[in-house]
Amino acid sequence: MDSRTPFSNVSGNSRPRFGISRKALYWIIGSILTVTVLLIWAVIASAQWLLYQGKDAAVDLINGAPKISETVLGKVEQVMPGAKKTLEGAIPEAKEAVEGVVPGATGALESVLGGLDLKRSTQREVSGTDVAPVARYDGLVRIAWDQSGVAQYEGKADFKQVRHHYSTGFIEQGYTETIVSATQETEVQEYLKGKDRYKLTTTQKSPKVVQLKIEKMTMQSS
Repeated sequence: MDSRTPFSNVSGNSRPRFGISRKALYWIIGSILTVTVLLIWAVIASAQWLLYQGKDAAVDLINGAPKISETVLGKVEQVMPGAKKTLEGAIPEAKEAVEGVVPGATGALESVLGGLDLKRSTQREVSGTDVAPVARYDGLVRIAWDQSGVAQYEGKADFKQVRHHYSTGFIEQGYTETIVSATQETEVQEYLKGKDRYKLTTTQKSPKVVQLKIEKMTMQSS
């Protein structure tokens, strides 16, 4: 009779190896992604509801949303060292597993996140006055003001439409437009009529958010 134990061939310095198939690994990663997707989705849905209850609470919830995925992955990393690195490399295949569990989940989440900018949509209107002679573009909120004649606005808007609104408004009132500078993200124009001079800086903060700074310039006497 063979008196060797099942572990007699295992040396003291070696450990038994437990393998896992690539397919099983993708399903594990897919399950993790699914849980993360559903958690973030739940946070977004809750934040939308909280917008009707209190803006500050909604903003706090959204600010904490990115920590959810980090927490989930952190727990997984404790149980499976190296899981985060493996997850990054297996994302393309794991997405297919997510779609198998929750059809349309990844696309829907990207759509929801892309269409929402809750933190910016809850900007508070600050005290002050609109310094420009042109009516404020609908959708912009005054987020900063200074008595020296400077006001800053921000909101969900189309960059070109905001530019056109103010350009047309100033020119119709007899102002001359001068383009000071222009880049992919920011354009600066000045409008002059007699002793009145305004400087407008329009910036594309994100695909759907525009920031506008209006300065009433002081004309220096010659």
